[in-house]
Amino acid sequence: MNSLQFQISSFVIGLIIGTLYYMILARNSKSNKLFFRTLCICAIIIFVVHSFLDAYVISEISVGDLSSFFIIALAFFHSLELFVFQTHFFDNGYQEFFFGKDGCEFSSHPWLAYLFVITFILAAITSVALVIKAINRRRAGLMWLSDNKDKAGMSHVFFLGGKMALTLAEDIKKHFPDNPRIFVGYPDPEEIFMDLSIWEKIKKLFKSRTEDDLGPFDAIVYSRIPLSEAVGTDICSQMNLKDLELFLKNHMCKVYLLSDDEKENLHCAEILYRDGCTAEIFCRACREGVNRMYEDAMTKTPSINVHLVDSSYLAVRNIKNCQELLPVNYVEKGIDKNGYREGWVDSAFNSMILGFGETGREALGFLYEHAAFVDRDFKRSPFSCVVMDRQMGKLEQAYRKSFPGMNESVGVFFKLCEIGSNEFWLDLADRIQNLNYIVICLGDDRLNLYLAVEMVEYAFRHGKDLSKNFVILVAQEDPTHLDNVTLNHYNQIGQYHNCIRTFGDRKDVWTYDNMTNESIKAKAKSYFAGYMRAQGDTRDPEVLWNQRDEEIETTSDYAIHAQRVRQRSQDYANCFHVSTKLALIGPEIYDCRRDIAKCIPADFKKNPIHYTGADEHAKKVLHYLAVHEHIRWEASHVAMGYTPGKVTDEVLKTHVCIMSYDDLTPEVQHYDYLVVKTTFEI
Repeated sequence: MNSLQFQISSFVIGLIIGTLYYMILARNSKSNKLFFRTLCICAIIIFVVHSFLDAYVISEISVGDLSSFFIIALAFFHSLELFVFQTHFFDNGYQEFFFGKDGCEFSSHPWLAYLFVITFILAAITSVALVIKAINRRRAGLMWLSDNKDKAGMSHVFFLGGKMALTLAEDIKKHFPDNPRIFVGYPDPEEIFMDLSIWEKIKKLFKSRTEDDLGPFDAIVYSRIPLSEAVGTDICSQMNLKDLELFLKNHMCKVYLLSDDEKENLHCAEILYRDGCTAEIFCRACREGVNRMYEDAMTKTPSINVHLVDSSYLAVRNIKNCQELLPVNYVEKGIDKNGYREGWVDSAFNSMILGFGETGREALGFLYEHAAFVDRDFKRSPFSCVVMDRQMGKLEQAYRKSFPGMNESVGVFFKLCEIGSNEFWLDLADRIQNLNYIVICLGDDRLNLYLAVEMVEYAFRHGKDLSKNFVILVAQEDPTHLDNVTLNHYNQIGQYHNCIRTFGDRKDVWTYDNMTNESIKAKAKSYFAGYMRAQGDTRDPEVLWNQRDEEIETTSDYAIHAQRVRQRSQDYANCFHVSTKLALIGPEIYDCRRDIAKCIPADFKKNPIHYTGADEHAKKVLHYLAVHEHIRWEASHVAMGYTPGKVTDEVLKTHVCIMSYDDLTPEVQHYDYLVVKTTFEI
C-alpha cells in the first residue's frame, strides 16, 4: 500500500468511525449526565489505546535507548496532546517508522497507522464536542433573554445564593409556574467549586443546562464577570448580557442576592442601584445596626426598592408561626377555685440559648417577648434566659449597646462558656431541673443535633421529668437524611416525650411568601382593621395603612419614620400573639369570646369603664389579659432597644409607657383592653 492509498483509506475509515462516534454523543447530548458519562468513557478508552500504541512505537524507534518509565511518561503526555489537536504521527521518528525512510511505503504494521489516525480523529471530536457544549451553554441563555423580553415584568432574577436560590426558585415555580426564573451564573450556577479537583473543574466549566435538567430555573445565563466585579454603569454590557438590562430596569421584576457573604450581597445591591436598577431587590443581610439604616435609606430612594432578608429572623419567625412551639405551651396556666383558667401563669419560664450569633440574638428577643406572662399578682411572671457562647465577651458588649434594657435585672444572663466543656455540663446540672425551653443554634446542624441528644440524655439521667413543660429547639438549616433518622429515633423513645424539635429548615425559610411577607402582611392589616373597629374608628383601614407606609418611605424626619416603623411592627406583633392570648383562656371564655368583646367599650372617654358585662369571671380574665398585653408590649419594646423615659423619643429610644401597668392612666390601660377585644373578635 502506498502513501496515497493509505490517506484515502484512513480518511474513509476515520469518517465512518467519527460519524458513529458523533451520533453516539448527539444521542446523549440532551442529558448532561449521559453526555458526560459517554464522553468520559470514550475519552478514557482513546487515551488508554493511544498510550499503549505510542509506548510501543517509542520503544521501537528508540532501540532500547530510553528507560521504561521515560517511555510511559512520553506516551502519557503524547496521548494528552491528542485532545488539543496535536499528533506526533508525522514527527521524524514516527514518519520513518510508519512510511519508511523514503516516506512512500509502509515499513511494517500498517494497522498501527490506522489506529493512530482513528484515535486522533476521535480525540479531536471529543474536544470539539466539549467546546460546542460550552458555546451552546452560553448561547442558550442569551437566546432565552432575547426571546422573552416581554416577560420581564413577571420575572425573578437570581444573582447569588447557591442552595438558597435553588430552594426559593423551587417554591416560586410551585406557586407561580408562569413566572420566569433566571439564574445569572459565573461560572457555575449552583456551586462554588474552590475545593474540587481539576477534572471536576473542567467538567463544571463546560457543563450546560438542557431542557430536561434546568431544575427550578427557566434559563441560566452566564456572565462574563461576576456582578460584584462590575464597575460604574452599564453593568449588563460588562457581563455580556445586554438583554438582561430590560429585566433589571422593570419595576415589577424581582432580583435576589442570597449568598452567604453579606458584604458581597450589599455590594451587589449597591452596584445595581448605581446602574439604575428599578427592580425590587431582596438582599440577604442581617437587619441590625448600619444595615437597617441602609434599608431605611434605600426606601427613601424612589428609583430603587431594597429589602434586607435576614435568614436568622425568618428562621425564628417560623417558630412564632408554629403554635405548638410557643412558650405559652411550656408553663402552667393559672386557674381559679372552680378550675377555670384566668389568663395568668403559675410557673416560671426558665430558658437557655446556646450560641449567640444572629440566630441566638433573634431567639433571645423572641423569648423575652413571647414568654412575657402575668402572674397571679398582676406582675410579670418569673422569667430567665441564660445565653452561652464561647465568644460571649465580645458578643455581649455589642448586644448591650443596642439593647440596654436586656440585662440581669429583667432575667437575661450572659455567660462566657465553651459549649460542651466540663464547665458547661456542671452549670447545666444546676439548672436542668428548672429549665423549660432550650434553643441550640451553634451554626452547625450536626453539632446542634448532637448536643440536643446529649442534653436530653443528661436531663433524663438527672431525673428531670421530660413529659411536660420542656422542649429543646434545634436549628437545622439543611438537615441530612441521617440527621432526620436520628431525630426520629430519639423522639420515638417513650421516656423522652418527643421533646427535641427543629426549626429553620431551608425549605421552610426560603419561600416566596417569607421573602415578600404577603400572608403575614395580610394578617397584620386584618388586625389593624380590627383594632380600628374596636376603637369605633370608621375610617378606611386600607387607606390609613397605605398612608403610613408612604410616610415611612417619604418622610425626611427620622423620628417620624422610626415611630411609624415601630407602630407597624406592633401590628405584626399583635397578629403573632393571638395564639398566645387564646391559649391562656379556657373554653368557657373562648366559646363566647365575641360576645364578651362586645362588652368592652370602644371609647373610654365616653364610657369610662373597661368592661360593661356582668360576668365576674370574664371581667377577671379580661383584666389579666389586658395586663398581660401591656407586659408583652413592654417586653417587645425593651427587645427593640427601648428604655423607660419621661418622654417618648424615637431617636433616643425612650418611651413613657415602659412602666408598671398600675402606673398607667385608665385611658392608656384601656388600649390594652382594646387589643384583647380585637383578639377576641378576629
